[in-house]
Amino acid sequence: MPDKHPMRSNDDGSNEDGSITPDPERDGPVLLFDGVCNLCTASVRFVLANERGHELRFAPLHSPPAERVLANAGVVDTSALPDSMTLVDADGVHTCSGAALRLCRHLRAPWRWFAVLRIVPRPLRDAVYRVIAKHRYRVFGKSETCALPRPGDLERFLVTEATAETTTETTAGTKVETTTETTGEVAGDGSTAS
Repeated sequence: MPDKHPMRSNDDGSNEDGSITPDPERDGPVLLFDGVCNLCTASVRFVLANERGHELRFAPLHSPPAERVLANAGVVDTSALPDSMTLVDADGVHTCSGAALRLCRHLRAPWRWFAVLRIVPRPLRDAVYRVIAKHRYRVFGKSETCALPRPGDLERFLVTEATAETTTETTAGTKVETTTETTGEVAGDGSTAS
């Protein structure tokens, strides 16, 4: 049987760096979103408040966890993906209006009923989606870093783990060790922000 997790290399299912590559078939769908877009962040908050179950997980689109999710799903060229929202589930990788409408399946009524819009031809739906995505920064604004989720929702987000870096300096013949802790906050470009 072929290994379904090509990014995993350790017996416990973790990667070389200790992180876990999520498997949408086992772990549930993952919504990848533009972490610096105010509209996208508000959409994630809306989903968290209106979700039927707690099966969705989230990650900023331009982050190491998102790269691992996409690689695990077989996406080689991420530049072909839209920079706003992508949904990865057991059925594959969904983008644009397809991702938004598939996401509706996970919401409570009446929001889940928007999934019926799948009857609208995809080229028309995607055209509307692209217009909104193109103007989202101008209309809704943009933040410098990805907002951290509320503490109760934190376990649902795939973020870069906190790391501590120790530097040793010699001052007047005395060694001084300084420990700097980096938070799990992930900037929209995938770098960690402190």
